[in-house]
Amino acid sequence: MNTMTLNELDDDLVAKIRRVARRDDSTENEAALKLLRKGAELDEEAPSNGKVGNSLDDFIGTMTPEEAAEIDAAVRELRTVDESMWR
Repeated sequence: MNTMTLNELDDDLVAKIRRVARRDDSTENEAALKLLRKGAELDEEAPSNGKVGNSLDDFIGTMTPEEAAEIDAAVRELRTVDESMWR
């Protein structure tokens, strides 16, 4: 295995690496390698068919009840079938 040192990691990237490490119960090094492999499309788990995959996992559980209600209200109209369009 090779060793590489990375410099000038911004705060957002470091925070993401740490979140992935906590979520996966892994080291920051393992999390960084996972993210690098995924970004380089070398990860077997990375979807190659254009689907989202698990890229939204960090958002799970972050919506407040108020935000959920607002979204429900915004899409309520979309749940109604317009009979005139089915003739």
